[in-house]
Amino acid sequence: MGINCSFYGFLVADAERRSSAAGRTWVRLRVAVGRAEAAQRARVVALGETVDAASTLKRGDRIYVEGRLTLDKWRHSNGAEKYGLSIVASKIEKVLRPPA
Repeated sequence: MGINCSFYGFLVADAERRSSAAGRTWVRLRVAVGRAEAAQRARVVALGETVDAASTLKRGDRIYVEGRLTLDKWRHSNGAEKYGLSIVASKIEKVLRPPA
């Protein structure tokens, strides 16, 4: 379960294609949303059908993302539990011109 969201942003790093131990492929994107100093970072995960589109993206590309907001939980190397928000993408498109 998650909250649906959609936004425009730009990549702050090249797409990172990864594989799980079970052989499932996914792509991690780091996206800035907003303008200049006020921009916020978002973690986007591409699974399934969105993997091919996401894996070709490069730093600086402007993108449109639709997906659901999820709360992630993991254990840090120091043993502390950590939490963070990420977006599991259902649609990713490269945008040639930023929205008005």
